[in-house]
Amino acid sequence: MAKHDKRNQGLPEQRLLLMKAIESDLLKDQHITGIFYGGSIGNESTDLFSDIDLRIVVKDEKFESYRLSKKERCTRWGNVLFYEDRPWTAHTVAHFDTFLKVDTFYYKKREVHPSVYLQDIKIVHDPKRVFNESKKPIHTPVLLSK
Repeated sequence: MAKHDKRNQGLPEQRLLLMKAIESDLLKDQHITGIFYGGSIGNESTDLFSDIDLRIVVKDEKFESYRLSKKERCTRWGNVLFYEDRPWTAHTVAHFDTFLKVDTFYYKKREVHPSVYLQDIKIVHDPKRVFNESKKPIHTPVLLSK
């Protein structure tokens, strides 16, 4: 067995535990109006090393304070070793001691609209059904006959 095989085999379970911690925290927050996962979790194609692509929709009037505290929020979910971050952006990447990373993006409600990036998502919280509208096809394919 290679040096990190045991750790690597536990990554899927650690990912689920991290997602549970994220959801437990965010679902209690009255200023968060939507939560969903994109990437491999959204399209159900995770592998051993998949990260967590987390998307959070915040009330417009609270957006700036959430953006400014984006790194601190991640510390509620586990032990963060380091961040990939630009202070002026609405996203951060937190690397946890479980060898997992979470790419967190914050949005205002008005920023969520139909997009190819919202076609394959896993919705966790959407009380106003914003994401159902966003998942509508952007265009209808046209079949050309000969």
